[in-house]
Amino acid sequence: MRLAYQASERILEIVARHPAAKGRAWAGAKAIGIIDGRDRLAAAAVFHDWRPEAAVIDFSCVSWAPRWLTRGVLHAIMAYPFEQLECQAVHSVTDPANTHIRRMAQAVGATEHVVPRLLGPRRGEVHLVLTAEAWAQSRFAA
Repeated sequence: MRLAYQASERILEIVARHPAAKGRAWAGAKAIGIIDGRDRLAAAAVFHDWRPEAAVIDFSCVSWAPRWLTRGVLHAIMAYPFEQLECQAVHSVTDPANTHIRRMAQAVGATEHVVPRLLGPRRGEVHLVLTAEAWAQSRFAA
């Protein structure tokens, strides 16, 4: 896997067509493409809604292929918010049923906050927050 940093706008256009993105357009977002061995877009990491006054950015991700998230890819993706932007935290939102993402977030040291009813009377959201300190202490940061 290799990362594509230069085609952010094009990657955002492709991401908007992914079913998980629900057609969302992220104005001013930064997308990092994860390219597989056949030069195809396997996944994309999208950093959006940057709040410089709080040093917090939101993170969303979509994938078209399994097993794209290697330790090296994760380290390279998280270098953007923590090393380039000097964020103090990265925030992400997921569905409570998305146990895969929730386990991954726990593995890197994110805290989880379940907010009931945000998606309707019977559906909540899970907010994941990864602080710079938790990232630096995780086995994935090195």
